[in-house]
Amino acid sequence: MRVRLSGDADTVTRLAERLAEHFEVLGVSAPYSDRSDPGDRRYLLINYSRQADGPGPA
Repeated sequence: MRVRLSGDADTVTRLAERLAEHFEVLGVSAPYSDRSDPGDRRYLLINYSRQADGPGPA
């Protein structure tokens, strides 16, 4: 799954770290400047395989 995070640099970095606690993160892009909003965006490639003790559907 490819996920885009957008926001201020610190928040985007912290959220990427939190996602890595719950999912297998296969890759994280370098930060890019957001064109339409202030802040950064990053793209994460996440391997999502449902586990018995992992997160369920939203």
